[in-house]
Amino acid sequence: VNSLRLQREVAPRATTSEAEWTISERDYPEGDVVLGVEVRTHSVKAALVDVANGEFQRPGLVAKVNEPYGADELIDAMRRAVDSYSEYSGPIGCSVTRAVVRQFGNESQFLEEVRGRLRRPD
Repeated sequence: VNSLRLQREVAPRATTSEAEWTISERDYPEGDVVLGVEVRTHSVKAALVDVANGEFQRPGLVAKVNEPYGADELIDAMRRAVDSYSEYSGPIGCSVTRAVVRQFGNESQFLEEVRGRLRRPD
């Protein structure tokens, strides 16, 4: 749990604002904590989430997708969001909005491409 409270430097063009995030009032998570990533067409949100109750453990961040909003720009934003949690080494949960699926095609194919391009070295 203490490792979750480490301070980190946020990557360029990734922002965090406590006003946008409802933070858990618990001192310790009830369940496992994972990095949750939400992929949208113009931004990618990332935060540490308690899987037992879905509560954020601290404010997350938003990485804007640079224009022209293609697959490469979206994956770049995802990389910035995930890399800003460099001290985190656990599972990553990812949700993709319907608009992203419409723009880039089949969700599983898109996520496989993303997984390959975002994989961290072992």
